[in-house]
Amino acid sequence: MQNVAMYLRKSRADIESEKRGEGETLAKHYQILSQVAHNQSLNITKVRREIASGENLFNRYQMMKLLKEIEKNDYDAILVMDLDRLGRGTMQEQGLILETLQKTNTHIITPRKTYNLNDEFDEEYSAFEAFMARKELKMITRRLQSGIRRAVEDGNYLGSKPPYGYLIHKENMNRTLIPHPEQMQVVKKIFEWYTHPLEHYRIGTTKIAHELNRLEIRNYHNKKWKAASVLAILKNEIYTGHIVWGKVQRRKANQILQTYRVKKRPLNEQMKVVGKHPPLISKDLFQAAQQILRTRAHSIPSTSIVNPLAGLIRCHLCRSIMMRQPGYRGARSQLKCITDDCSCKSVILEIIEQRILTFLRARLHFLSTEMSIEEEQLKRENKHSSFNTTLQRRLQMAQQQKQRLYDHIEQKKEPARRLQKQLDLCNKQIQTLQAQLHVTRPPQQELTNRTNLNPINLYEKLPDPSKKNEMLKYMIKVCFYEKRPIQKADDFQLYIYPKL
Repeated sequence: MQNVAMYLRKSRADIESEKRGEGETLAKHYQILSQVAHNQSLNITKVRREIASGENLFNRYQMMKLLKEIEKNDYDAILVMDLDRLGRGTMQEQGLILETLQKTNTHIITPRKTYNLNDEFDEEYSAFEAFMARKELKMITRRLQSGIRRAVEDGNYLGSKPPYGYLIHKENMNRTLIPHPEQMQVVKKIFEWYTHPLEHYRIGTTKIAHELNRLEIRNYHNKKWKAASVLAILKNEIYTGHIVWGKVQRRKANQILQTYRVKKRPLNEQMKVVGKHPPLISKDLFQAAQQILRTRAHSIPSTSIVNPLAGLIRCHLCRSIMMRQPGYRGARSQLKCITDDCSCKSVILEIIEQRILTFLRARLHFLSTEMSIEEEQLKRENKHSSFNTTLQRRLQMAQQQKQRLYDHIEQKKEPARRLQKQLDLCNKQIQTLQAQLHVTRPPQQELTNRTNLNPINLYEKLPDPSKKNEMLKYMIKVCFYEKRPIQKADDFQLYIYPKL
């Protein structure tokens, strides 16, 4: 075959086999497939390698590129180690791969067999192997989950990163935690501040975050502390020596966009065991913190959007998202940077909203004008083309008439004098048509005014802030806002990055 692509994929099972000393998978497969290509005289024009699970097609960038190239008929066949190397995810994903190969008549070559998906037997056989690959994936996933559960039951910590205050420690087949010499003291201090025996000495999560920042102590990500980070530590049972596994359940909401739906599992579905790691605080201290958390007022978070600019405005100084601060006693709502010690001043929400709408009006007017000019030019070109076609057709008819007159003169069917007059008229007509074709100037027409639906007018009529927010996100990627302490009122800088 003239053009063949080689596809190599290493999965999680291959990584485990490499740990057992069975050799590097991609190199081993490349050697085998190269020998197959040599034996069958295949011309390998492209080699694509990737390390990814076959479970999710849209996370495999090399396979996505390969499918695009196959759609362009770049290859006569693809060379793979086995059918399941192409993918063993859902029926939808496997169907997409096989349908693309079948539609472009691209063969699948393996060391064992060559598949032509336009052949009925090969199509059925490949569908059966795809079904078995999905079953195998489910079995592997089930075994992995079972192994994870047993490891957690033994008290091992299987998180990818250690919680603040600990370090991951591996010894033989155990994976547990050991106290971080510096961070462990911070964790203990957080619980002490929050659960001080004397109530008037207790401080809340926001004040604890301010105090840690004042002491120049950084959080897990080497950034300044926020109340949410402190609250997460106060609620984490791992500091009492326990491990809780399966708190939340993550399900794919959108396969293509890779979005997930996360919800908390009921307590009876969570697994709580005594870990192998030493506790940093006592159970009594942890329970005291939980009791204080329950007694303090916590506002129920609203799920509805009340800020039309939600998620669109970022602070130009610290890159944090600007938050809406509701106005009290008739005052207007403001956008405020919530980062501690950030010098960016707040702004009235309506002012920045109008600034954005002004920009969008100008932007849409500019785009509309450009489109009008382009459309008018296209119309003129179309009319110009039609005008030329008519002239060419008339010129062709005049030349045919001239030829017939010459034939009549040669055959002497009519008097030459009368035919000569007709021939002169025909020549003048031909000259006129040729001149018009040479000039080729179509008639000018004035631009017609058009009335288009203005998105900004529609935006201003929307009563729901969430709909406004959705509409703005179609037109704007992000905005960066900057206002120095010396600037007043509506004196600020706004950097808008439109999608239009």
